[in-house]
Amino acid sequence: MEKFTAKIEYDEKTDEYYLPLGEEVTKKLGWNLGDKLNWKDNGDGSYTITKIEDDMKIFLVETITTFRHRYAIKCKSYEHACDTVVMEEASEFSQEHLGETIVSGREISEEEYLKIHDADNGYIASWPKEKKLEFVHTVDYENT
Repeated sequence: MEKFTAKIEYDEKTDEYYLPLGEEVTKKLGWNLGDKLNWKDNGDGSYTITKIEDDMKIFLVETITTFRHRYAIKCKSYEHACDTVVMEEASEFSQEHLGETIVSGREISEEEYLKIHDADNGYIASWPKEKKLEFVHTVDYENT
């Protein structure tokens, strides 16, 4: 494990203490803005800071959503009315969401998520990885 030494500094304007680590150190440690850190008091005036690893996983859940659509069609027979709907020649006059059914689910890696994301959303496949990961919903266990 690589070790770095830094002194806690005080900002009089904000009345806050901060730890200046710099981009080089945070990059070597693999820390990013928003990471959660664990501060351990070593009992000798020093502290050990470690990144709390994310124990959350990505799960792909696939569903089918069911709607009831209603069409009113004026024609000579029921068969013609059905044909008109099948040929998408009529507009519905109402619809109701009847529910969503889970058809499959499994754990996937971030790499697999990115491949599926790009396959399903080719028009935004050129977006950066961080932007694509914004579509992953994260359950907030602290505020539920």
